[in-house]
Amino acid sequence: MRSYVYFFFLVCNLVYAQNDTLIFGKVKSVREKLYFLDSIRQNAKLFSSDDEFGHMGFVSPEATIRRFNFLWKRSAASHFVNYYRQYDENGLMQIDNWFNKDNSVRNKYRYEYDEYQNRISEISTRNDTSFYRENACYDYDCRLLSTSAFSNVI
Repeated sequence: MRSYVYFFFLVCNLVYAQNDTLIFGKVKSVREKLYFLDSIRQNAKLFSSDDEFGHMGFVSPEATIRRFNFLWKRSAASHFVNYYRQYDENGLMQIDNWFNKDNSVRNKYRYEYDEYQNRISEISTRNDTSFYRENACYDYDCRLLSTSAFSNVI
C-alpha cells in the first residue's frame, strides 16, 4: 500500500512540476543580466578590435541569444547577455533594449503591430548614432505582401 502512495505522489509531482526555463502567465517585462563577475575570466577576444560581445560583436538580439545559449551550454567559453524586454497585454514584444556590461545602452528596438498581431514596424537605434526602420504590409489573410526599410546614419 505504501508503494502505491509513494508512486501517486511521485506522479503528481512530475505532472504538476513547472519547467524551470519557462515563464507562465502574462509577462509585462523581463530584465536579464548574466555575466561573469571575475575580471580575469571574460569573453575571449580573437582580435584587439573585438568588443565585449565577443568576436562577432552584437549582430542582433536573436543571434546573440542563440550564440549565448550555445556557448553557455556546450563550451567552456564565457559569454554574457544584458537586456530588458517589455511586452503588451497580448504578449507581443514592444521594447527590446540591449546593454553593455557597464549598463550603457547599446541597441534599442521598438516594435509595432496591427490589429491581427502582425509586426508592421521595427525601429532600431544603435548607440544613438544610427537609425534603422523596417515596415511590413500584410493582406487580409495576414500574408506578408511587402517590406520596406530605411536606414540613416546620424
